[in-house]
Order: sequence, then structure tokens, then C-alpha cells
Amino acid sequence: TLRSIKELSKIPVILFPGDETQLSEKADGLFLPSLLSGRNTDYLIGKHITMAPLIKKMKLNIQFWLKFSLLNLCIVALLGVLMRYKIGFEFPYFNQKNILHSHSHFAFSGWITHTLMTLMTYYLQEKITDFQANKYQKIIIANLICSYGMLIFFIIQGYGMISIFFSTASILVSYIFGYYYIKDLKKLDTDFAAINWFKAAAIFNIISSFG
Repeated sequence: TLRSIKELSKIPVILFPGDETQLSEKADGLFLPSLLSGRNTDYLIGKHITMAPLIKKMKLNIQFWLKFSLLNLCIVALLGVLMRYKIGFEFPYFNQKNILHSHSHFAFSGWITHTLMTLMTYYLQEKITDFQANKYQKIIIANLICSYGMLIFFIIQGYGMISIFFSTASILVSYIFGYYYIKDLKKLDTDFAAINWFKAAAIFNIISSFG
């Protein structure tokens, strides 16, 4: 039913589940109300406790996060156009070098890194039966916050305290992602040829930040 609704409408679907049998990974959101007027403790807090671990284990909504990849690519392209416009025309209030720094940092973190994190996480959740996407979702959100912070503050101040803070934080986020990803790769069958490639990618990404 939920799949049919989403095929016919682009409006986000929010579920109001009464118990764990009404949960669905295809929903865009969940709202768990408490029945304060009743005497049944199950509907006051009991069902919330039952559903909490199930919600935590729900898969990453890859389509939702890849929309950010497309959005961020458009922002990167817009900054690229703005830089080239400033070469031939006057554009007050914006420093060319600051836009360049913002463009390069956001392109790598907000577009490339975000897309790779999302797709690599999707690979794991398709291979691991008890995969917990919650921690990766938090890492992806943290990376996006850092990316948008760099996007804004590199334009405003260039290499300043706040922009460097977000830049450093994004590196730390990539370390955390690499740690958990390599750890979860050990849960896969060693016959998967992609395991070594993913390990190498995570390790080289960490090494590249030392320069």
C-alpha cells in the first residue's frame, strides 16, 4: 500500500504506527504518539520501547541522501559559473579566491565524499543482514553540516577560524566513517572482491588528509 501511495504522489509519507507491525522502511518519516487518555501502558510507552530497536536497524534511505548529492552538484556548478563570471565582469561583495576555496572544499566534501559515503553504506546494508544504518546516517549528516559550513564560511572569510573548524571537523568525520566501515567490512564474506578495494579506499582517504 505504501509503495503504491509513493508511486502516485511526491508528497512525503509520514506513518503513525500503532505497533511494530506497522513500521515500514519505505516511509519518509515516523511519528510515535502516546495515548495519554488511556490506561493501557502499551500505548503510553510500551510500544515505543518495542519499536525503538527496530527503527534503529532500519535501512538507510539511499534515494533521500542521493538527492543531496544532486543538489550539492548543482551548487558546485553554480559556484563554478560564478568564478568564471567574475573573470570577465564585476561582481561586488564576493572575493574570487574565497569562492575558489569554497568551491574546492564543498565539491570534495559536500558532493564527492557525501556521494561515496552514501553508496558505500548502501553496499554494506545490502550485504549485512543485521546492518545498523543509524550510525552511518549520523556520520553522513555530520559530513553535510561540515560541508555546508565550509561552503558558507569560506566565501565569507576565506581561511578563517570558523571555516578551518568545519574543514578540520570534516576530516575527523571521514576518520570515523573509515573506522566503522573497515570494522563492518570484516562481517562480510572474504570472497567478495570489493572488500579489499573498499578497505584501500578508506585507508588512502585517511592518509591523503595528512598532507
